[in-house]
Amino acid sequence: MLAFAGVYALFVGTETGRELDGDVLVAMQVESRWLFDAADRILHAVTLLTVGLAGCAVVGWAWRRRGRERAGQVVVALLGIAVSALVFERGLGQLDPLGGESLRTLGEGFYPSGHAAAVAGLALAVVAVSQGRARPVAWLLALGADVLLGAIIVGLYSHHASDVIGAWLLALAWWLPNIRPAVGSAPLG
Repeated sequence: MLAFAGVYALFVGTETGRELDGDVLVAMQVESRWLFDAADRILHAVTLLTVGLAGCAVVGWAWRRRGRERAGQVVVALLGIAVSALVFERGLGQLDPLGGESLRTLGEGFYPSGHAAAVAGLALAVVAVSQGRARPVAWLLALGADVLLGAIIVGLYSHHASDVIGAWLLALAWWLPNIRPAVGSAPLG
C-alpha cells in the first residue's frame, strides 16, 4: 500500500509526475481506427457481469482444487479489490488531498483504474489457485493480461498510466499474503 500511495503522490501531487503521465497518455494514444475499435471492444468486454462471472468461475475452481479456505480467500480478495478501487477512485477524486486532481490531463477521479484492478485481481486469483508447474504459466498469463489491458486503457485515453499501475499495486496488496506458498510446501506450490 505504500507503493500505491507513492505512485499517487508522485503522479498526482507533483507537476513533474502529472506532466510525465500526460506525456505517456499522448504517446500511447491509439490512432489507427481498426486498432481503436478492437481495443474498445476488449475494454468494453470488461464489465461487472463478465468480471463477476469470471470471479465465480475462479471461486468454483478454487473450491474444487484447493478447498473452502482458498475459495474464501478468492472471494474476499476480489470483493476487497473491487470495493477499495471504487472507494479510492471516487474518494481521492473528490477529496483531492494533494491538490493535483483537477490538474491532471484527464481531470479528477481516475486513480486507480477499476478495470485494471478487476483484471489484475482475477489474474492474481488464478495464480493463487494454480499449483505446481502450472503456477509459472499462470504468472505469465496474468502478467500478459494485465499489460495488454493496461495498454488498452491508456491507449484509449480512459486512464493515465499511473492509474493502471496503482490498480496493479492495489490488487497485489490484496493478494500478496495469499500467493506465497503454504508453510512446509514446495516453492510456488
